[in-house]
Amino acid sequence: MSLPLNISAPTLHARVSDFLINEAELLDNRELEIWIGLFEQPARYRVLPLQSHLAEGEPDSSLFIIADDYIRLRERVDSLLSGHTWMEKPASRTRRLVSNVRIKSQDGEQLTIKSNFVVHQFRNQQTWYFVGEATHVLQDSPGGLRIRARDIRLDHETISAQRRISIIL
Repeated sequence: MSLPLNISAPTLHARVSDFLINEAELLDNRELEIWIGLFEQPARYRVLPLQSHLAEGEPDSSLFIIADDYIRLRERVDSLLSGHTWMEKPASRTRRLVSNVRIKSQDGEQLTIKSNFVVHQFRNQQTWYFVGEATHVLQDSPGGLRIRARDIRLDHETISAQRRISIIL
């Protein structure tokens, strides 16, 4: 017995997967000006703490490692591109792996996507890595997929071995 094929679901999944892989490539290549152009305003970029109970609310009442709105994210990108970010002298090289892409929900043209990631960071003959799960809220518009929110949840018990986060995860 064969099941009927749902052509739109695999096509949507392929589009979403390609989008996340292209986003990772932009970040690895430090094409941050193009990367920030993927965001729809208003937008959100957050890195959530290692203990999930610390980030159950909003940034004004909960603990986040990073809680940027679009304006603050734009400032972060400008700072990294300016070369004046002392933690990024010399600039890190990164290599990102994106896997286990799942479409968790679709509400009209808004998609909630979860994926797993590993980011390897190389600088000054040292290597650090970040492992976790990303949640993207994407807007599927006629011009293509756009990021409304990007939440990164780290799996580390501590980031002391990584020292601090100086790159966009």
